[in-house]
Amino acid sequence: MRNILSLLSLFLLSCVSAAYGAPAVSSAIVEARSAATCADPSLTVPFVAAFLNTPGATAHAIQPRIVFVHLDSVDAEQWQIQGELFLAWDSPQQFTVPLYQLATAGSKDFTYAIPVDGVTPPTVSGFTTGGIVGYVYATQECGSVPLLAAFQPTVGDHWFTTSAAEHNSLLSLGWADAGTVAFVLPLNS
Repeated sequence: MRNILSLLSLFLLSCVSAAYGAPAVSSAIVEARSAATCADPSLTVPFVAAFLNTPGATAHAIQPRIVFVHLDSVDAEQWQIQGELFLAWDSPQQFTVPLYQLATAGSKDFTYAIPVDGVTPPTVSGFTTGGIVGYVYATQECGSVPLLAAFQPTVGDHWFTTSAAEHNSLLSLGWADAGTVAFVLPLNS
């Protein structure tokens, strides 16, 4: 019934628009358009958290699993994969923005950010902007959840999670809230 009323409204607005020369906007068109603004979830890949504990570096990072497998094998780094965190895209998709990895000198800490304008690589004080690690949503839509960041100031390490409870627990242990990085799909989507 609602669709019939929406179509009838669209028809009436079109008639009025044609008669008076004013453009009409239909709620039916807006609803249909907003439902079509999601990237294809079947193209997502799991992103994992990994921990690097080498002399001079104690850092958590997030990437697709294959990146850490490659780094461990080819570059002889000692990443310890700590589990899957979320789903995102490893190639550009319509309606997504790039997620950049930023690192401190010597890669002692990593953080992540999206372009403020959707295009220009982000900058964070004390970090060098690196490459794109994936593609995410800039706003909460299409069933996405916030990717939350916490910072441990004593050792200089960031941790990323989609769990508000886990994030709050870290804050209660003295970690600082580093905000919402982006919006990602939960593992169960």
